Amino acid sequence: MAWSWQPGHAQTLLLAANRDEWLDRPTLPMRWWQPDPQLPVLVLSGRDSRSGGIWLGLSDTGRFAAVTNVRDPGRERPQAPSRGLLPLRYLL
Repeated sequence: MAWSWQPGHAQTLLLAANRDEWLDRPTLPMRWWQPDPQLPVLVLSGRDSRSGGIWLGLSDTGRFAAVTNVRDPGRERPQAPSRGLLPLRYLL
């Protein structure tokens, strides 16, 4: 993930990131959506079609969250919940 913060410019914040863990994993494209109908929060993100999680997102309340690919492969737990649910929960 990389960003450039330039107050006063037309593009104050430029953000670039990749999602390269599993290139064949199905995803939904970035858009504004409401993850929880009970909460009035909108999230701008792509979405993992399998787990429902996200890897990078922004809420309309001003929160930003991202997941990196840094992890210990020796501690992998196939039955654990998706890490992509962590940033989503934070945004809500």
